[in-house]
Amino acid sequence: MSFVSDQLYNGYIRTHMSEIVSKVKVREILPHLPCLTLSDREEVEAKREHNGNFNAMQLLLQSLQRRENWPEQFIAALVACEHRSMAAEIEAEYRHLKTPRRESPPPRRESPPPSYESPPPSRESSPPSCESPPLKSPPPSPESPPHSREAPPPWAAGAWEHGPVVPDLGVVTPTDWGHDPD
Repeated sequence: MSFVSDQLYNGYIRTHMSEIVSKVKVREILPHLPCLTLSDREEVEAKREHNGNFNAMQLLLQSLQRRENWPEQFIAALVACEHRSMAAEIEAEYRHLKTPRRESPPPRRESPPPSYESPPPSRESSPPSCESPPLKSPPPSPESPPHSREAPPPWAAGAWEHGPVVPDLGVVTPTDWGHDPD
């Protein structure tokens, strides 16, 4: 089922369901709906016999909704059954839903586009500054010499000159399994 048909059913038909099912007789309209299958027709007729016209019309509309081109056939069936005003209302709604909607173009601006420069700061109140003060290094303590002879940390340049230091974890290799050391 198309989007427009869905909108017609969910919008107009469902909101006017009580009016439609109370005015239209199943036995009158059923022969004018070729889109319904034989199974649909039998089910609707059985519903009418057991539960009455109101419930049968609800089932008919639900069955109708699942078929191709149901809006055109339903409107034609309503006209054939002398429900012209109801058919005209549904047809008007269907046509309204089928017409493509044009979105109005945005209004034309007569003034130049806005400038993206920030306005000059106001003297009355200025927003708090987001800048942080420059970082200062602490003054050197008199006890420590300016150049230390300690080993450089591992992340310092030149620390990996001889390759990384890998501790011996005592890993057993597959060749060591099951052998007795002599």
